[in-house]
Amino acid sequence: MKYIIKFFVFLVLVAGTKVHAGELKTSLFQFDSDNADQRAVSLDLNYNFDRSYETVIGEVKPLVGAFMTEYYAAMVYAGAKIDYKVGRVVITPSFAPGLYSYGSDKRGSYDANRTPTKRGYSKPLGQILEFKSQIDIGFDASSFGIFSLGLSHISNGDLSEYNPGVNNFHLSFVNQF
Repeated sequence: MKYIIKFFVFLVLVAGTKVHAGELKTSLFQFDSDNADQRAVSLDLNYNFDRSYETVIGEVKPLVGAFMTEYYAAMVYAGAKIDYKVGRVVITPSFAPGLYSYGSDKRGSYDANRTPTKRGYSKPLGQILEFKSQIDIGFDASSFGIFSLGLSHISNGDLSEYNPGVNNFHLSFVNQF
């Protein structure tokens, strides 16, 4: 509950921030929602640039972002997104490669088969290069911004022999400038 209160206080502060152009997206999410021993509350910030590129699948906008979990796993990434608007509903798929660090894992928290031996430690994903794909479905509340729910998956795309991947649930707020 304290994380939710902190998140909404953060949203109020961010709502008053102005930048030259683009969108600032803040997300509170559950990292590795499929694994009860490795779940972690996480905060994600990403900036969606105002510049867009017209393609056959829609207007592609570049984005940069970073997240950190409560167990100090972190990722910085850069990629692209597309907004599809149907009335006030906004569907946003995105893809971003990035650099991942699994944070607070200490020696001995994983056994030889990479199975966690303690609860509350971040999950290694196989290598530093990871790919984040996400889809959000949101409601455009005009001048207030866009509130959305989303799903994301982070994995190394089988570039490493070890590729567990993680699935995440997101609650997001996009402040349009």
